Amino acid sequence: MLLPSEPLSEGSVVAVRKVGLGVIHETARLDLLFDRVVLSNGDSVPLQCKIVEVENARESVDAQGRVQGIRSTATLSNRASGIVGSLAFGDPIAAIFTTAASASVLRFSEPEISLPAGTELIAELTAPIVLPKTEPILVPPLLPPLRKRRI
Repeated sequence: MLLPSEPLSEGSVVAVRKVGLGVIHETARLDLLFDRVVLSNGDSVPLQCKIVEVENARESVDAQGRVQGIRSTATLSNRASGIVGSLAFGDPIAAIFTTAASASVLRFSEPEISLPAGTELIAELTAPIVLPKTEPILVPPLLPPLRKRRI
């Protein structure tokens, strides 16, 4: 077997777009390029693939294979905070209390992308992997064959 059961892919980060203050960019984006797969003997082979899914239920992947962050303004907590704030419209004291209460109870989601070690990225091959031709290694038997004894 040339490819291990869990092949190691190597690549690089091509581009990063941070949200920052959220004025220019509302979502973060991460462009990853995996261009090599490491074989079981330690050699590496060129790889062409794109990311199709992130297994953390936060980020999504666009058609080009870039990881897209979430918009903190599109979350349920932001909508609920807006509704609670609109209930206090016209009363400045109530607006202060509802703003403070919603800020402590309804937290905004972190819009920046965080992929800690162990985050699974599902990739799809965009071209076949060309593996080097190798000769099969014949393994000699561990024990010599049993000979019949004459009695």
